[in-house]
Amino acid sequence: MTYPLSSDVTAGQPTAAAHYNNLRADALRLGNSEADAVTLGALLARFEDGLRLEVLEGSRLRVPATPAEPVMLLIGGVPLAAVNHVDLPVSGAPSGAAGEWFVFAVQSAGSTTFTLEVNTSASESTGRRLIGRFHWDGSAIAPHTLRTQRRQFYDLLLNNLPPLCCDGRLTLTSGLPVTTADVSGAGTLYFSPYRGNRLALYLPAAGWRLYAFNELSTGLSGYPGGKNVDIFAFDNCGSPALECLAWSGDTVRAAALGWQDGAAVLVGDPTRRYLGTVRTSGSGVTEDSKLRRLVWNAHHPIFRPLEKTLPDVNWTYGSSALRYLNNDSGYKLEYVCGEPGEVRLTLYMQVKTSSADKIALFAIGLDGAGQAQIIGASPSIGGTATSLAVAAAHFLSPAGYHSLSLLEHGQDSYTMTVYGSGQRTVDDADSVGAWGGVLG
Repeated sequence: MTYPLSSDVTAGQPTAAAHYNNLRADALRLGNSEADAVTLGALLARFEDGLRLEVLEGSRLRVPATPAEPVMLLIGGVPLAAVNHVDLPVSGAPSGAAGEWFVFAVQSAGSTTFTLEVNTSASESTGRRLIGRFHWDGSAIAPHTLRTQRRQFYDLLLNNLPPLCCDGRLTLTSGLPVTTADVSGAGTLYFSPYRGNRLALYLPAAGWRLYAFNELSTGLSGYPGGKNVDIFAFDNCGSPALECLAWSGDTVRAAALGWQDGAAVLVGDPTRRYLGTVRTSGSGVTEDSKLRRLVWNAHHPIFRPLEKTLPDVNWTYGSSALRYLNNDSGYKLEYVCGEPGEVRLTLYMQVKTSSADKIALFAIGLDGAGQAQIIGASPSIGGTATSLAVAAAHFLSPAGYHSLSLLEHGQDSYTMTVYGSGQRTVDDADSVGAWGGVLG
């Protein structure tokens, strides 16, 4: 087909039936036959351009429009244009019990623009076109639920994307989502953009909504030392904000986590999206250091190093009782996990015994010395020559606050000598102590 089918005519030339039919085919179907194409009217029946919806005075609606930014709309085959704001009349505002309401654009004879109506039914009728919807809470329109039909279409099209979007990390340094230096005594917690600045939050009667955000922050004042605190993001009047909720114990939450479309939220309240957990190191402050990893991220976790180097001293021990290195409870590393998470630690020690047939052993314990759960131990070694002992642990830690204890075990009726960093004699050990990390 060569389009258009019709051609120019000269003055005084009679109009032939074929000429008329070609003009009609051009106008209705771009020159195509009725069997091959719908009419342009059918194609454009749902046309709209520039249509937006806004809440007006809590219970009314507005379609904003100006001469510079008109709203174009086709209703029942009638092309219309609004060049001034179109407001829902006071008399037409919703009322009654909470529920979902629908917005209609209405065409009236003698007018080139349209008016607005709302109804609890989504059914269209002659001259009434469905253009949007919202949730009425019984006294006002919930602003976050207001959406046009086009927005509804795109939300359904992209419904698998928003719950995955959480482009940020909890940090103790503003503007630095991944800290490299130790930070202690920090009273402010930040949620800093990381690999993006989008955050999806769940809203009642609206589902997931995607926000662009700058850095968010919250203080820890009011929380005593040694307290686990969950951090949640929520919609605060249209903008994301942070909220804290303390645990009831070191390993027990006061309120459990739940799931909404695969995203972790506060159980019973999916509007609170879980970001991570911190633990206070003192009243109203926390720490993120190689000794104490007390900030844990649920999103974009990174392996954060743990480190404890032995000082330039040595000591002796002559008992089979399991104890902290040098009987010092400071030989431990601390961390918090909001959910079960990966932890690694390797302990390097140098030791010799007073007799060739006696042994020494070093271990890594979870949460204490005496009755600690041993999660890594060195082979038993002995002899009057200095030897290198290595204990390693790589495990899935339970959620909550935990410590990794550095432990020693001897044998009764003899003496073992343990060498610190400056006292080492084994050439293949650059230093002695513990190194590892927490994923969070």
